[in-house]
Amino acid sequence: MKHLLNRFQPIQHSMIEKVQLLFQQAFEKPISLWHRLVVAERLYLVALFFVFVSSDTYFISGFITVFALVIEFWPVFNRMWHALAGKAVILLFYAVIANFALVSASGVVNEVVTVDASALTYTHNFAVLLHLPVWLFTITALALVLMQLSTPFYWLLLLLLRPFGMKRVQLIARSEFPFSMSILRFSMTFVLLTHLFLVLSTGSSESLDVDKLVEQAVEKTAERIAEGEPSHEAAIALQEELDKINQTEPTPGKTETAVADVADTEPEGAEEEPSLLEQYIGLSKRMIAEFAFHLEANSYSRCEIASGASIVELNDYEILQITPDETQTYGHRFEVKNCISPAFPIGQ
Repeated sequence: MKHLLNRFQPIQHSMIEKVQLLFQQAFEKPISLWHRLVVAERLYLVALFFVFVSSDTYFISGFITVFALVIEFWPVFNRMWHALAGKAVILLFYAVIANFALVSASGVVNEVVTVDASALTYTHNFAVLLHLPVWLFTITALALVLMQLSTPFYWLLLLLLRPFGMKRVQLIARSEFPFSMSILRFSMTFVLLTHLFLVLSTGSSESLDVDKLVEQAVEKTAERIAEGEPSHEAAIALQEELDKINQTEPTPGKTETAVADVADTEPEGAEEEPSLLEQYIGLSKRMIAEFAFHLEANSYSRCEIASGASIVELNDYEILQITPDETQTYGHRFEVKNCISPAFPIGQ
């Protein structure tokens, strides 16, 4: 027995060594390729992984792609900044972003306080600080994506100018896999551009899922039926919505049975969860209302103030009274009232 074990022991060791060598060869090449990639290319691969994980991770994938684009184009930005013309272009670009943020903040303040934003200067400035990062990230990401998508036209222009002695300008760091990484970079920026436009147009990235679009259309139809609209008219409207969805991507099964089930569909009481962008906008509006009440509005004034309220004097005759009220959308009630003071008593 011992003799047999001694005979099989070398065979066992040989099999173990072969398995170890097989695993080593299987993982050695991917690890070697990974170490040969630059940081931006590794980030593109990570972003690609999140794209295939789930539709809920598109935001993470987009953020990683933007970060990779910033890393790649930072040397270009640095060279532009040290040139007079490039510095002018960069300052003009961010001045446009600041102007958009200023106008957007003015509209948000007007929506919250129900008066012109110029009456609450500090609240307007606070709203600009809240909205400026969103505008910076969105427009910068859009600019980086458009720069990347214009790369094929850049190569075409170089081919046309080659007979005239035009040399290629190296915009980004050299890569050991230029063709493969260019395809990967172009694909990820296209995904990011699609996701960015979708978020800006609908406020949510969940619309990427066609099945959810179908469910939303059915829920809207159920609400119409609950409001008293005839079932056949609601079914026609639903069919039109489904036809629009099918133009993007057909969903067999759901599109065929949705119209048949519309008469029996009842509206569900659960509300759709707001997107991350909608949550941020709602939080910023509530913060603007809190800022206006606690910091910019006055607790004491020549005008008469209700108990627990604060006011902002709009002019000699009108005030904006701010009262905490959790029944309101932003937690405060904003009312324009007459200024009742010793100089302007009631009835005079």
